[in-house]
Amino acid sequence: MKNYSYLLSFVLFTFTYSEGAVAQSQLPISEGSFVSSKADCTLLKKGELDFVELSIEQNGRQFSFPEVSCLVAEVKKVRNGRFYVKADCREFEDIGEQQFFLDVLSSKNIRIDGRDLVACEWDGSAKGLEALPAAKPELDHAGKISDSVKGVKKLIMQWEAEETICRGSNPDDPKTMKACVRRSAVVQALEKSGWCYGTEDQARVDMRWHKCLRDSIRSYD
Repeated sequence: MKNYSYLLSFVLFTFTYSEGAVAQSQLPISEGSFVSSKADCTLLKKGELDFVELSIEQNGRQFSFPEVSCLVAEVKKVRNGRFYVKADCREFEDIGEQQFFLDVLSSKNIRIDGRDLVACEWDGSAKGLEALPAAKPELDHAGKISDSVKGVKKLIMQWEAEETICRGSNPDDPKTMKACVRRSAVVQALEKSGWCYGTEDQARVDMRWHKCLRDSIRSYD
């Protein structure tokens, strides 16, 4: 009887949640930029930070992470201050879906899948930043993105392809070994161009290609 009562309570809760969780198509946050800390916000205002962790635009209907731009597909309220977000995203030429939990702690503090972010008000906050190119993309005389920036994009796309083979295939396969060698060559070329992958205090899952900073990881010095 107790087991039946527990099951009935769970079914009723699930039904109530599904009925009450009305989906929206925009984030419950104001437009702007979010970074990991107040220290990063200070660097951003000085022009010494090459990317923001999260940029929100179009009244919450569009947002971007480093290297990834997204359109909100669905936002469901889980409980007060917590939302489940689905979005259609593009990373270079790849299109896919991202899902995450968003906690709105205040108008200045949020949390994405447990990671704390703080709002940073600066002159370009409503425009957002792209990780590639960085905050101030290099332009040629015609006002177009320069060949050097295009070259970096191509190198990163090549790195992603070789990384997928190198890390996701049989390590004893000669094709895998060749992919790893090519990946190393691409990393060296990117670092010579001033681009680094991740910083010393980051977990690998959080690492991104960025303009090299003092605490950036360098494979080739």
